[in-house]
Amino acid sequence: MKLLSLLALLAIIFLSACSKKNTPTPVVTNTGSVVINGSTYPTIIIGAQTWTSLNYNGGTGSLATSDPTYGNYYTLAQAMAITLPTGWRIPTRTDYNNLLSNFTTTKNSSGDYTGDISVARALADTAHFHSLASLDLTMLPTNSSGFSAYPGGEYDVTNKVFDYQVYDATFLTSTTGTINSTPAAYFFGITSDGVNIGSTTFGYYAGLDFNYNPYAYSLRFVKDN
Repeated sequence: MKLLSLLALLAIIFLSACSKKNTPTPVVTNTGSVVINGSTYPTIIIGAQTWTSLNYNGGTGSLATSDPTYGNYYTLAQAMAITLPTGWRIPTRTDYNNLLSNFTTTKNSSGDYTGDISVARALADTAHFHSLASLDLTMLPTNSSGFSAYPGGEYDVTNKVFDYQVYDATFLTSTTGTINSTPAAYFFGITSDGVNIGSTTFGYYAGLDFNYNPYAYSLRFVKDN
């Protein structure tokens, strides 16, 4: 009888230890800040990387925004001219894949991670996306990651107009490719216009796509921990 009790106790201890071992650690570990060209930007640690959690608004050649909340907009040439502190860089396509890998295991046909509504809700700022008041509470952004993606849309350099503000958050990467022999840079995007989210009228979709020139996008920075 005592042996059975001892075995039962050991089993409980073992199961408890396994449970604690398999409990995932929080993706977001702490916050801080970094000074870039004289201005202080908040940062957030997500997985193995540290990200700025506010859109950049400095640098030579930046395009002024119609709303200071969204920061400025940058073409790739303008972004590459920005001087950054040691260790910091303009995110690559791989960096944004690494960001998404903290929240999902799903990939698209191009091999990029792609997030459903739950992923995008975790990355999206809670106060600026379109028609939030009309959404079901289960669809509202939570910004649980601390990334605070603001829906700044994009800037049409040719026509000098802002597109998709309050609908999309789009961030430039330094990774380039070609579409129909035309050079293009990848961008990371979150949208609330119902694209690729099934039957939901409004929602959020996180993924990677090409930047068709001449457009300019919001900008974040990243470094490895």
